[in-house]
Amino acid sequence: MSKEGDAIRKKRRLVDNLKLGPKTIVLGEKGRIVLPADMRKEMKAKKGDELVAVMGDDGRVVIVTAKDAVNRAAGAFPELRGAAEAHISRRDRESE
Repeated sequence: MSKEGDAIRKKRRLVDNLKLGPKTIVLGEKGRIVLPADMRKEMKAKKGDELVAVMGDDGRVVIVTAKDAVNRAAGAFPELRGAAEAHISRRDRESE
């Protein structure tokens, strides 16, 4: 397989995996962005929720809720799940 063919297949997978269509987001004052309501709803994010943003080698930014990030990490490292859930619980209680 050629590198060009691999790149095309990778782009198609990215588009095929999109749950919602692309959105234009404007970078505001102090570097702030507003996630469109349909995206917030899909990711079950509400006012005050912590979000985690990561940037891949390709410059793509992925934003997930902190809870989702913990769950994904726990899938990779099951032995950390209990500690991560305890931390989130403790943080949630402290913020009330």
